[in-house]
Parts: sequence; C-alpha cells; structure tokens
Amino acid sequence: VELPENIDGLVGLGKLDVSVNKLVAIPPALGKCVALETVCFKKNKIEVIPGELFEDEQMGMLEFDVSHNKIKEIPETIGHLQALNELNLGFNQIEELPASIENLASLANFYVPYNKLK
Repeated sequence: VELPENIDGLVGLGKLDVSVNKLVAIPPALGKCVALETVCFKKNKIEVIPGELFEDEQMGMLEFDVSHNKIKEIPETIGHLQALNELNLGFNQIEELPASIENLASLANFYVPYNKLK
C-alpha cells in the first residue's frame, strides 16, 4: 500500500497522520509539502525514509514520527529540519544515527528506543 506520488499537490497540508496502515513507502514528493508541521507514519511497514523528504530547507516540520516500522537508516538530510521539535524513531532497526542529527537545534524530544544502535 502506498500514498499517491502526486501528494505534493497538497501545498497547504499542515498535518499528515497515516498511522496503523500497511504503508511500505513514504513518497519523496511529500518533501515538497513545505507547510507540513506534523508527520506521523507510525505502525506501518516502512523500510526507507527517502532523503528527498528533508531536502527543502524551507520545510518547517515540527514533529516527525516513524516509530514501529522497519527502518534501518536515517538520511543525512534530516539535519535540514531546523524547526524540528520532536523526533520519534523508536521500535525500528536503526543501527546508526547520521551525524547531521546534531544540526537539529530545536529538538526537545528525541525517542530512539528498541533499535539496533551500537
């Protein structure tokens, strides 16, 4: 199951919650929805977070939750989310966090339990 690729047409979208579905992918085009403040993909079957999702430095995302998926890697571009306040990566298969995590100066809540961090 996937979200439509043309989701970038929702330019005014402020909150997206598609929790508890059977989604296997996050469409890279979602990164063009720069009005998004809250994104929740928890409890799906996602394995990859596309780096394009965070490429636009104008994105003002405040909350990003991809907990309870099958994610193994976080893209370096996540460091572009200067306004990000809450990040939930818990219950995945992440072995290493990108160095760009240190660029998230506004991050107040960071959850990474039940992963494979070394």
